[in-house]
Amino acid sequence: MMIAGMLLWFNLSLGIQDVHIKGYELPPYYAQIELHAENDWLDIYTIYRNEMNKADSFMFSPLIDYFTVGASMTFGQFSFYIEHQCIHPVISGYQFGDIYGGGNKIGVTITSKPNK
Repeated sequence: MMIAGMLLWFNLSLGIQDVHIKGYELPPYYAQIELHAENDWLDIYTIYRNEMNKADSFMFSPLIDYFTVGASMTFGQFSFYIEHQCIHPVISGYQFGDIYGGGNKIGVTITSKPNK
């Protein structure tokens, strides 16, 4: 879908993971949704990810949310980006070790992939 010259698109990912950090085992299941608005040189996006345990046969118990917002600008083989991500336990008062907080990224990616 195009709005104001920007292509709007999304990704939906569902999966199983096996991740251990500092002795913590992260929940085994996840769902992730990405929303993008982009043109030839600019990509503005947000990503929401939820990690969960299995509660019973068709139900899951969400434990951790990840929220990401960012933008990238691409000029030829160079892509410059800025991104913020925050991580929160879902259940109020639930302590998931040291896995909460947030941070920012600013960077550049150089690729050998030919331009479109």
